[in-house]
Amino acid sequence: MSQHEDFFSSHHYRTVLSKTYPMPVPKVVFGGKESSSRSVLSQMGVRSVGVLTQVHGAELLCIEAGEIAERIFRHNAEPREAEPSGGIFETEKKYDGWFLNIRALQREHRLRGVAFGIKTADCLPVLLIGDTHIALLHAGWRGLEKGILHRAEEHFSAQHDTIRHVTLGPAADPAEYEVGEEFRTHFPNSGAVTAVSNNKHLFNIYTEATHQLRLLNYHGPIEIPLQHTITSPHLHSHRKARTPNRNLTLLQLT
Repeated sequence: MSQHEDFFSSHHYRTVLSKTYPMPVPKVVFGGKESSSRSVLSQMGVRSVGVLTQVHGAELLCIEAGEIAERIFRHNAEPREAEPSGGIFETEKKYDGWFLNIRALQREHRLRGVAFGIKTADCLPVLLIGDTHIALLHAGWRGLEKGILHRAEEHFSAQHDTIRHVTLGPAADPAEYEVGEEFRTHFPNSGAVTAVSNNKHLFNIYTEATHQLRLLNYHGPIEIPLQHTITSPHLHSHRKARTPNRNLTLLQLT
């Protein structure tokens, strides 16, 4: 668990995967309440956070070199909120995922302390780790229906890379995520939509994401969180409280 109480959990994959994974992977922090995460940034050594202008789509912002990342942080983003420890910046263009050449970015010392973030309430944060690249995705049901996981896999393939590890972050509880019967037409083949009464259906977003990953021929490990947004007091949930606040998932360059 994270040493930062404001966050749901923290995984330092350089430690977790050191025996089986050749590439040093940045620190990834899932599910921090955005409203309480500002004080945590300085503790983590984060000086700037880039977040996406998300639209529940399937487009990814691809960064293959340090100068591209630097240009985005300096010129293609506007500070939404600045503090002595740094600022949170939001991209002008609309995306729902980062696709990052981590091997290249980790070599850029001037980018140390930079973090890439996504915002979620009940949607699913997805981390895909390859040999040289990492994708961090905002995958709600609309994004899953539009094929954001397939789009990410296309980016890996275009770079001759392969997804080796998957982590799914905190999203809506499968036992609490009520949907209409029309969801069966959105996701007819995964078994993610179950009827519990004539008028009540539940959607398991983790089941749907896992199903899609298997269809993409990913058969490796998939980590799933123990806490979920609707029932956890530490996480924002739009369905629970109709709040405009969001949880912040960070991937920090170290």
